[in-house]
Amino acid sequence: MYIDKKLFSEQVILQQQEIENKQAALTILANELQRKNVVNAEFLPAILKREEKYPTGLALEGGLGVAIPHTDPDKVEKEQLGFISLKEPVKFRQMGDIDSYVNVSMIFILCLKSPDKQLNMLKSLMTMFTDTVTMKKIQNSTTRAEFLAIVN
Repeated sequence: MYIDKKLFSEQVILQQQEIENKQAALTILANELQRKNVVNAEFLPAILKREEKYPTGLALEGGLGVAIPHTDPDKVEKEQLGFISLKEPVKFRQMGDIDSYVNVSMIFILCLKSPDKQLNMLKSLMTMFTDTVTMKKIQNSTTRAEFLAIVN
């Protein structure tokens, strides 16, 4: 088990979306999270600002790319994760190297209230990201039930 399914209880799981760019993908996720009262109105601007300063794109084995945007806990009303997979990748800047880009096809957005929980979730996600078979299954999943069965 990589992720507790309770963190997806609001069902912010969007799959095989056609999105033009990073900002559009983050906006769609943040708007859906806000609509479900998971985050407040400050969440989207904070995510976009943080992503510019501290990029979260990661290149994985097998040619996959993910991003794990997150921001300060005061923007979070209820602890959740959001997920979106994309039909075509969008460019994110590489974590730790703002001059490099990653083609990202999956975004896990973290909405957590404490730094300890964020750190533990990042560790869990990083473990999952090293499992190429699991990550390809997630990328190819088409239903929420299928996605939840893979990550849980």
